[in-house]
Amino acid sequence: MNMVQKSKDAQIFSKEEELQRERQRVTSVGITSYEYDSQSGHFLFTTAGQLYRCHEENDSAVPELVPHSVTGAPLCPTFSPISSDIIAFVRNKDLWIVSMKSGEEHQLTEQHSNFTSDIVIDSRSAGVPSFIIQEEFDRHIGYWWQPHQTVPGKYCILVEMTDEKNVDIIRTLDPSDICSECECHRYPRSGRPNAVQSVALVEFELDEMHQISNLATKYLNFDLKSVFPWMEYIVRCGWLPDSASVWLQLLDRNQQRLQVVRISLSCFNSDVEIAHSHGHRIPGIQLLKEETSDVWINVTDILSFLTETSIGSEDNFCCSFVWASEATGYRHLQKISVGDFCLPCDGNGNVETPRSRQESWLTSGEWEVDDSSVWVDEARSLVFFQGTRDSPLEQHLYVASLVPGSHIECLTAIGHNHSVTMSEDCCRFVTLHSSLSDFPAIDVVQIDAPVGGTLPTVACCKNIHTHKLPEELGYWKQPPESFSFTTTDGCLLYGLMFKPERINAGEKYPVIQYVYGGPHAQLVTNVFPTARFALLNLLTKLGYVCIAIDGRGSARRGLQFEGHIKYRMGTVEFRDQIEGLQYASTKYDFMDMRRVGLLGWSYGGYMALIGMAQHHDVFQVAVAGAPVTHWETYDTGYTERYMGTPQQNPEGYKAGSVLQMVKMFPNEYNRLLIVHGLIDENVLFRHTSALVDALNRSLKPYTLQVYPNERHGIRKNTAHYWATILSFLEKNLKYRYSTASSS
Repeated sequence: MNMVQKSKDAQIFSKEEELQRERQRVTSVGITSYEYDSQSGHFLFTTAGQLYRCHEENDSAVPELVPHSVTGAPLCPTFSPISSDIIAFVRNKDLWIVSMKSGEEHQLTEQHSNFTSDIVIDSRSAGVPSFIIQEEFDRHIGYWWQPHQTVPGKYCILVEMTDEKNVDIIRTLDPSDICSECECHRYPRSGRPNAVQSVALVEFELDEMHQISNLATKYLNFDLKSVFPWMEYIVRCGWLPDSASVWLQLLDRNQQRLQVVRISLSCFNSDVEIAHSHGHRIPGIQLLKEETSDVWINVTDILSFLTETSIGSEDNFCCSFVWASEATGYRHLQKISVGDFCLPCDGNGNVETPRSRQESWLTSGEWEVDDSSVWVDEARSLVFFQGTRDSPLEQHLYVASLVPGSHIECLTAIGHNHSVTMSEDCCRFVTLHSSLSDFPAIDVVQIDAPVGGTLPTVACCKNIHTHKLPEELGYWKQPPESFSFTTTDGCLLYGLMFKPERINAGEKYPVIQYVYGGPHAQLVTNVFPTARFALLNLLTKLGYVCIAIDGRGSARRGLQFEGHIKYRMGTVEFRDQIEGLQYASTKYDFMDMRRVGLLGWSYGGYMALIGMAQHHDVFQVAVAGAPVTHWETYDTGYTERYMGTPQQNPEGYKAGSVLQMVKMFPNEYNRLLIVHGLIDENVLFRHTSALVDALNRSLKPYTLQVYPNERHGIRKNTAHYWATILSFLEKNLKYRYSTASSS
């Protein structure tokens, strides 16, 4: 499409789009996501700051530009489930709709002032999750359409309301633009106040001319904090299938307690005044599920209500849903049925708790269900999900029965990693699959019904279309290989070995250990290494050996494995990295252990600094990109999940601070390169500023590369960034010894 090419060439994004792309880790341009309405066949997408709608049958037609009369980028657009002619989106921190029939826009909320951009004065928003909810809980939308109209002709949207007036403000300046002003962001540092969240309902009608009428905002008739005094975050929201009530997932600040609560629409009214409970019962609020953990709770997108949900009255509500829990130490699926509610007697608010509850495990074992989504086929009593049952390095599609106690079937080919999307009727799926040696391909697969009503098996899956992605010539002439080893204290770990393109017998090559080391991430998988390891690919072409190790603290190996770092980040991770490096050096005799460098970004940059400080006898150089240097300056949602607050865990914060390790850094020049974007609003540049100041005072040498107009990811200066790293490694590692061989 011409507009896509134009956006690709221009790459112009508003500040709001830029920040959203940072939160979603989007690096490509053009159409990067879309909404699809299966009833009308319409697609909805944004590109180059504009909103477009097109029809699936009109391949050659120019997509419709969604009308707009107000400046500001449309974000998070969605179709109304009632009509694809009604589109909602967020603009300037408020919720809007547009009618494609009338071509008119309507502003639904007025939380954000259009007369000022000063966030000190104007701290409220509607339909937009706060920084923490987007960055640390992976929720990027703040409004949800009512699935079905309970009142004919009336549209209803559940909207998240956010007030950040107590959240600290940070200011960044891009000196590459002499006309620019300071950017201001709300950024809650660990131990400091978070945004205050609530929810409301926005209701409206459209007349025959598609003009809006009877617009009303209904607020909760109680204060969430008065009923849930322990609550800190609203991490997930949605509607129950009957459209007569909504559900919220509430999480405490330590992220060790989570509740799923149902709130009836009767709890919302047009009176802005909020009534406190004062110890009296509030009908229409029920506790559906509670999770607690001694480690932390990993929030997921797995909550699927079954349509058997029914409501007899405010006091007689029952429902069933599929839920993911880590109560066994590994994330597995449960089917939960609750009903017959009564009042609590534990003094923990006025939430109704059920007398009857049935919880059945649908999966089990020392492996994990993926946290993304599940697909439920109620007609056949089946649930489809992704997981790692067959290998911690591979994700597959599985199917289980909603009837507890049955076995599980794998529906994708072992030996490849699969990323799957299912059709609404659960009869087809699309899988993007690859392995370390096989380039990615896309299959469309039909699931034929098994004989006798048993679970579908891989034999029931028929490939009806395959699309092979075009291989880039010479991308990986020698693909990486995985290896495993057991640590001295008996833990099985996995690694990746990226060999140089050409290896001469008896010759040794410089080594780059690519490190992340933090939670909620996994480097070592059986996935073809495309863009994620592009820099390592280039390094292997230049004659480097590259390795990566997933130590304890990384994801998809169970809560105990990941919880190894609880309260002690920066003090326990590197032991596994060192043992992995030593094991690899015995397995691969072409590694030159006199020339070993560290390379990492974000948490990996933090680990690179720790490696250079504590193990500079092992690592000759380190490249630390956008590194955390002290946890007091990182955000609440991430830091407090793993470390508690600075008030709760002062010794852990001190022990994990790179600033406390400055005197341990080497005294030789050209061993440490620090890279950071000056307007990074995730890992703030003040992390690097504090480190540089401490290094200066301790007379420790370093090299600093600053990118004035870059945020957390290097997007505008990639070529210079790569050249800087390669030049540093070539000068200070590859040719470190005059007698060392090089390819």
